[in-house]
Amino acid sequence: TMDQYFLPIILFLAGQTVIFITACITIYVRTMTKLKELEIRVQMVEKNEGKIFAKLDEVLTTVHSIDLKLEHKQDKNN
Repeated sequence: TMDQYFLPIILFLAGQTVIFITACITIYVRTMTKLKELEIRVQMVEKNEGKIFAKLDEVLTTVHSIDLKLEHKQDKNN
């Protein structure tokens, strides 16, 4: 009587273990994939930010240069 329940219980527990391990692996793989995707996105944003900051530096340099030229012209006129 006890033997007839022993095998189904072991099979049930083994099945549950396989399902649990499969779920853990699936969650891990999905999480790692999302993290890698986010890492790539952050790298792209940082790359674009670098380009934007370089252009802003150029604009500021140009504005400063124009400002200096205007000051020199005003000094000459006075």
